[in-house]
Amino acid sequence: MIRLTHRERWLITAITTIVAVWAFYIFGLRPAIERIKTLNRVIPENQAKLAELKAKSRQYLALAAAMENVKNNKVGGPDNFELVPFLESTCKDCGLAKKVVTMKQQVIAADSKYSEITADIQFENITLQQLVEFLLKTGSLNKPLWVKSLYVSQAKTDLSLIGVTLQISSFKPNPTLHP
Repeated sequence: MIRLTHRERWLITAITTIVAVWAFYIFGLRPAIERIKTLNRVIPENQAKLAELKAKSRQYLALAAAMENVKNNKVGGPDNFELVPFLESTCKDCGLAKKVVTMKQQVIAADSKYSEITADIQFENITLQQLVEFLLKTGSLNKPLWVKSLYVSQAKTDLSLIGVTLQISSFKPNPTLHP
């Protein structure tokens, strides 16, 4: 066994301690400090993203609740609302039953749960007052209706009368998905 002097033992202990401290710093402390710096930089960015995500989540929930309200109250209505019979009765109520040239219905699948029902109505020789009364009556009954298009032309025989072509639509649950 080698005999070391007190000075040599102290030197070996000092070198070993310095190497151990250096290794601890290089392999333990420096990566931790760099990770903390990275986290201190990334955390505020991610907090901003989280705040934005929370705002979008609240907006989504509000829109989902509004959509559910529309589905429950407007789509198809609680009384199984039918578009064409409703429009026919409204035409009778407004005295326009004999002025209807055509009334056609189209069903278009809006998505897997709902269908859009569109009625094309053509009136001839009606007054502007009758048209306004018809539109007010269809809109005032709180039915799920949207006027998609409205074309008005002047009648050729009497300048006080007009011809009107309009599209009115409604949404209804698909019968295969909603019994």
